[in-house]
Amino acid sequence: MSSKLAGIACLACLVGVPFLLLACVVDSQSSSAGGFAGPSSGFSATGSSSGSEDGGTASAYPMTATVDTDQTMGAQPGQGVGVFATYDSGGSWNVWWTCDSAVDTANPPCAFDVKIAAQQGSITNLSSQGLAQNDTVTQTSASSIEGVTTTTTNAASVTFTTQAGAKIFLSATVGGQYDGRFVFFVEQGQIRDGYGGTVTDPIYLQPSNP
Repeated sequence: MSSKLAGIACLACLVGVPFLLLACVVDSQSSSAGGFAGPSSGFSATGSSSGSEDGGTASAYPMTATVDTDQTMGAQPGQGVGVFATYDSGGSWNVWWTCDSAVDTANPPCAFDVKIAAQQGSITNLSSQGLAQNDTVTQTSASSIEGVTTTTTNAASVTFTTQAGAKIFLSATVGGQYDGRFVFFVEQGQIRDGYGGTVTDPIYLQPSNP
């Protein structure tokens, strides 16, 4: 896993309105930052970043970021490594994750451990999609869930409901490493990720509207 892409290769992201496509960067250069690869000009680590400048450990200071309500985002399975989160009004969340197995066949599958906790109320209506035979998604408490998967060319995902407008806490590791560059969401009509600025892992995600 040490040579997995930290960015998303060959992704097309659909945001907000039809036909507004944001093309994501394709780059497989090696990076000295923990062995992950990514665009050479994209990532700027800071003291609060959870990127592999910190050795792949969890951020000590998770940031709170705003997720645009009722926006959409797409990622092609197998084309890059990432964890994606979207929110629809009324409390509906969709979190999914992909690997780069279709373009980086020499590397092993992505071992994901994704943990989510609602900061107000409970998590209900939990459903999972795209799981392989030994993958698991578990509701670990009334307000928290965990997905443990070995992901290749599929997109593993969870959908669930929280109290409308409730903030969630998202923690995700790939091969046991935390890296904010893996985390993607839509903020103010733009794809937000750790290449364009600091994104911590873990992170709090707050919907823009209930």
